[in-house]
Amino acid sequence: MDLAIFSDLKNKDLRRDGIFIAEGPAVVKRLLAANWEIHSLLISEHLYLDFGPRLAGRCAVQVMSEAEISQIVGYPFHRGILAAGIRPAAQRMSSVLSALPSNSHLVIAPLVTELENMGTIIRNAAAFGVGALICGDRGVDPLDRRVIRVSMGAVFNLPIVTVGDPNDCKEELSRRGFELVATVLDSSATLLKDFKWGGKTALVLGNEFSGIPQEWKAICERYVTIPMANGVDSLNLGVASGIFMNEMCNSEVKAQ
Repeated sequence: MDLAIFSDLKNKDLRRDGIFIAEGPAVVKRLLAANWEIHSLLISEHLYLDFGPRLAGRCAVQVMSEAEISQIVGYPFHRGILAAGIRPAAQRMSSVLSALPSNSHLVIAPLVTELENMGTIIRNAAAFGVGALICGDRGVDPLDRRVIRVSMGAVFNLPIVTVGDPNDCKEELSRRGFELVATVLDSSATLLKDFKWGGKTALVLGNEFSGIPQEWKAICERYVTIPMANGVDSLNLGVASGIFMNEMCNSEVKAQ
């Protein structure tokens, strides 16, 4: 088994190589359950007894000590298992939307630049039942090693589409009955507690530092905000996304 794929992971461009890395027992279990294609796997002796039967010949496996794994990957590693997966082909937005239930909500993240925030957004989306995540083509990689880890493997079960042109995205979503709602820090926006959610919403999240890019903000029909107490200007994007998604996805339940 060629171990070069796992070497010096912090400095390797895995997106270019068509590979992603999943770390830790819980995340790798979700990867296996999602039935994505796996290239190879490094595993410590104490975990192999549990994972061996799950692998069932699906990929090349190397059993090693955690010290040996750490030496290969180039950083201290104590999670016991690393899987190198094959990146799936990019999904078309039309195909993803056609496969969703009729009452699905979406989240749009045009320009997320912090890996941990992207991981939290994905985990929140999966937790609250969001149908799919639409990403802009200039943000972080949704299959980055740290994004996968923070998402706790939720990325393997959430449809993710990358788009470039916001106007094309708007046209496709409007044709399918979605209303685009921008999350903003703006006193003129509707307060979250007063916001009336529509039937199918595409929730647009802003950048961590500059908010929603203007070209995306311009295509949104309505604007919603979380009021801040005096002295606090904003919430962390990951935290704010969870608050907005909870309200959006539970709006039908609250209305009954």
